[in-house]
Amino acid sequence: MNQGPELTERTALAEPLLPGLPANLPGFDPFEVRIRFGDMPELFSEVSSEFLKDYGSVDGTLRQLVEAGQTGEARWVAHALKGVAGNIGAKALSEAAQALLVALHRAETETETETVPLGRLVEAIAVELVPVVASCRAVETGAELSGSAGESLVSESSAAVGRVCVELAALIRSRNLRAVEVSVVLAEALAETTLGDRARQVAAALNRFDFKAAVAALDLLVRRRD
Repeated sequence: MNQGPELTERTALAEPLLPGLPANLPGFDPFEVRIRFGDMPELFSEVSSEFLKDYGSVDGTLRQLVEAGQTGEARWVAHALKGVAGNIGAKALSEAAQALLVALHRAETETETETVPLGRLVEAIAVELVPVVASCRAVETGAELSGSAGESLVSESSAAVGRVCVELAALIRSRNLRAVEVSVVLAEALAETTLGDRARQVAAALNRFDFKAAVAALDLLVRRRD
């Protein structure tokens, strides 16, 4: 007996995300988007536009709050970001916000002297935000996020990539092994752009602890982005 089409993760990944929208929207989980918006591309366009307006530079807000020690305010922003990102299908960004939310809660309630890596968690949000904002801009313009067009939209979407590159350069020059983790996150965020190869070169160099090669590759990445 024919049960009709079944919406599975495999199906969602094989078909266009939503009718009339760019086929490639990095930062969004295809299955989550299809489940939440179905055949309502207009609604997705509306909420992505609102997200761009309200949360397009939320990483900067969180960074300022964390650096100022305003953990309560930062927790409120992280909680809001987690919910909104989850509701629009930006699963990785929502999970990054959740990680910061948990760390902020621990920072406020635990008496142990263990250092909570709040800065690193904000950095993870910044990197996850880049493809989401780029995709939201692509929905507004109707541009496909691939090749040079994808690179352009990502570079214009947020200052997050630039900030992460600056911090990564500092980590590399100080031989801080946290640079390995940051480079991997950056490479994943830029995977769908023409900067992806350069970002992967940085990560590969750091993976073998070749800091000199990593600096050279990062310099090329920044120059190509500029």
